[in-house]
Amino acid sequence: MNIMKNKKIKISDLDSHEKFTVFEQLLKEPAIRRKAEAIALGLVSEVSTEAVADDLYRSLDSLDVHELWDNSGKTRNGYVDVNSLAWEMFDDAVRPFEGELKRLVKLEMSNQAKLYCMGILKGLWEYEKHGNEFSDWIPDAPRESADDIFEKWMKHAPEEDIAEMEQFRETLESAG
Repeated sequence: MNIMKNKKIKISDLDSHEKFTVFEQLLKEPAIRRKAEAIALGLVSEVSTEAVADDLYRSLDSLDVHELWDNSGKTRNGYVDVNSLAWEMFDDAVRPFEGELKRLVKLEMSNQAKLYCMGILKGLWEYEKHGNEFSDWIPDAPRESADDIFEKWMKHAPEEDIAEMEQFRETLESAG
């Protein structure tokens, strides 16, 4: 006798692995796959330069100088340089944004990548402009990071986007 015969299960009751397995099975149906890809394209297509800039700025602004001080200096395992740790914390905050930019480039979504890159540059510029106690330990980080991200993006960008981005960077610089 099968006890599960009359049992109904809701998708919301599944764990994430089970949901993913159901999703993978559904994607084997061509009509469902096309619909899922259209939904995915709509999700990825929406890029707000302002939202990216705000998110990155908030992420950087939340870096805690007390955490920096607490985790640097003499430790049980040696010495952690405060400047090196500050750069590492800064890089850890920027890395997810850079990863998303790389993903957009890989997906060949050049307009979205351009807008996302603009958001990163603006967020870094805002952090450099306003800063906080933490940013005193990494005064060159926002500018160096912006230059590095711009250079990486530029390798994959259409020529007309590069010109637009250079104009955007000049606008950021002149606003400061």
